[in-house]
Amino acid sequence: MGRVLNFALTPLYTYTFTDAESLAPVWLFYAYIGFITIVLQHAMAIAFFRFAGKENQDKDVVFGTAMCSVMAISLFAGIGLSLFSQEVAAFAGQPGKGSWVRILGWVLALDAIAYLPLARLRFDERPTSFAGIQITEIVTNLSLNVFFLGFCKPAYESGGSEFLASLYSPSIGVGYIFISNLVASSIKMVLVLPVIRRIRLAFSKDLWKQMFAYAFPLVIVGFAGMINELLDRVVLTRLLPFDLATNNYYLGLYGANYKLAMFMALLIQAFRYAADPYFLSKPGDKSTHPLIAQSLTIFMALGGFVFLGITLFMPVVRHFIAPEYWPGLYIVPILLYANLFLGVVVNLGIWYKVSDKTWLGAYITLFGAAITIGANLFLVPRVGMVGAAWSTVLSYGCIAVLSASIGRRYLPIPYQWGRLAAYLMLPLVIYGLVTYLVTGHMGDIVRYAKAPSFWPLALVGVVLYGALTVFLERSTLARLFKTSPMNK
Repeated sequence: MGRVLNFALTPLYTYTFTDAESLAPVWLFYAYIGFITIVLQHAMAIAFFRFAGKENQDKDVVFGTAMCSVMAISLFAGIGLSLFSQEVAAFAGQPGKGSWVRILGWVLALDAIAYLPLARLRFDERPTSFAGIQITEIVTNLSLNVFFLGFCKPAYESGGSEFLASLYSPSIGVGYIFISNLVASSIKMVLVLPVIRRIRLAFSKDLWKQMFAYAFPLVIVGFAGMINELLDRVVLTRLLPFDLATNNYYLGLYGANYKLAMFMALLIQAFRYAADPYFLSKPGDKSTHPLIAQSLTIFMALGGFVFLGITLFMPVVRHFIAPEYWPGLYIVPILLYANLFLGVVVNLGIWYKVSDKTWLGAYITLFGAAITIGANLFLVPRVGMVGAAWSTVLSYGCIAVLSASIGRRYLPIPYQWGRLAAYLMLPLVIYGLVTYLVTGHMGDIVRYAKAPSFWPLALVGVVLYGALTVFLERSTLARLFKTSPMNK
């Protein structure tokens, strides 16, 4: 849920801190959090789904074993980051910010410990409880951010309410973002305690070895995936050929504009939440294979709408971030397309999870991580931010091709490759055509975002894509219409 929160709070952050350099530490620290979270969770939720679904396993023992494993490493990390906070801050390129590291260390620990109880709610098909806890965390974090940055900071700067002004310190600044996160994570931890208390936390060493053997390749997959997803923000300040302040400025631009691509990432997250528990609980059920294939087709069709909805309506969408960050808009279409490929990768990755070939998934993702590292090292010093964006596209594209090639040998799923190729190309073609007709420059999103007369052609582009989607899915829609209760 951290992604959802950061995404929702992006307008507040960018309009409050209009100097892009000031937000660079936020994007940077949350990028590091992504890497550490993978280690703390060590894929125990997926292992829990996999082992608890077996007929000969006690799901409470499986849960207790996974829970003990996550709690132990999370508490160790929280204590360690607190003790060595200044050294960690200096390593991250933010010397003197050890207090932020201490706060985020306990955010990491609390979120990781709460991760298994939330997974248990999903497994037990208790969506109301799961959603209630997640929504409470989101509302708490949003409310505190709005309170500190939307009320206390303006009161301090403009001489408003003395009480509100007294609660804000400019020396903390963006640190209020981390403080709000800690309070929200603490409340979430309290809310999941009943889930933990009602289950006996029995730890089985032998079962843990089996679960860890299954999960460890997924940790490699996850860590390598974080390289593909977050390395760009970590390396920008180190690879750009400018002074630290200028590099931080570009990192601030990149991080803010990356949030516009999060619309696609939210679609991917929804797929993950729905697909993992369902497909992993039915590992030997071949009847799910057509459903897996159909789910990717549906994702790609919806992904095309998201891509065109953001790019063709960029003159409106750009207001999601402050005008000071608009010089970085040119990376948004690239990052949206990269996330479209990421959705393909997530769906294709189901085959190695349900066939217990997670080590192959690790190799595939490591291959992509190597491409990400190499592409960033080569492109960022030469072409800047756009090089980091294209590195992401290249990595996810190569992972998707390799995963599809290997996966068909182990778990043949009847993917509709022709339609998938169409959904990859159609958004690009329509985007290029509309931007050319509006600005005279194909794909120039910066000029397009300033065009006042974009509406008619933008609407035509989206309607055209919708019509083509209906045509491609006419047989599926016909079957759905025939089976509708209204036609019985």
